[in-house]
Amino acid sequence: MPECTAPPPPLGVRRNPPPPPPPAPPPPLAAHPTPPAARSGHSLTGAGAHAGGGAFLFGGMVPGGRAANDLWLLQPRPGGRAAWARLHGPGEAWPPPARLGHAATFVAGDPAAPSAAGRSPRLLVFGGYNQSGHQFNDLWSYSVDERWWYELQPDDVARREAPCSRGGAALFVASPAGESEGGGAPPPVPVVLFGRTFYGNLKNDVWAFDLGAAEWREVARNSPTSGGAGGARVRWALSVGLLLLASTLTLGGAGDPLL
Repeated sequence: MPECTAPPPPLGVRRNPPPPPPPAPPPPLAAHPTPPAARSGHSLTGAGAHAGGGAFLFGGMVPGGRAANDLWLLQPRPGGRAAWARLHGPGEAWPPPARLGHAATFVAGDPAAPSAAGRSPRLLVFGGYNQSGHQFNDLWSYSVDERWWYELQPDDVARREAPCSRGGAALFVASPAGESEGGGAPPPVPVVLFGRTFYGNLKNDVWAFDLGAAEWREVARNSPTSGGAGGARVRWALSVGLLLLASTLTLGGAGDPLL
């Protein structure tokens, strides 16, 4: 169990009300007449062929010192141009609470999944913090096909067997280790989280999230020192993570129309 202690959340932090049902099939997207607001601390996550070679922009700090939770799709167009489509703005969907400094990655859909959300390609968002200083440890999934957010893990620092709240962490999708015993489908693809800060304290723990079981598993415990075998193991995990992260953020595409 992680060593997590934190002050109570400041007023205004949403605490997991029940989500509404997914809406009807979404209408076609069109280019938005204005681009997203200037910002910092956001995520821009490449989706490869799943979004025509585009990338998803989420959250960040916008002018006025306010954290945002809007979601945009940036898609390349012919001639070296690009177009923005706003997937949702404030109050237009059931998004994660506004934040910056979060971690994000993109996951391909599983054709064998029993739900539409599982079959759809997904944008995953973990943690971060808001303008009041509250740090999150929730995990959200955005279904590209449904254009809908799902809360996979709530924001709860007291929850057992879950990473501590943190900002500035790294998140990536690990490659399958090969086929399962006796052949057949490869094992489930874990989503791996590494390190960063917990209310000012640097961390170097590594966590894996099983999308099928919706469970976190601690891979390497947090250590205040970087030497010894434990530190080497964590550094190795980070180096693998950086390689995989670099591959997942490669943008391509041939200017396909917006989804």
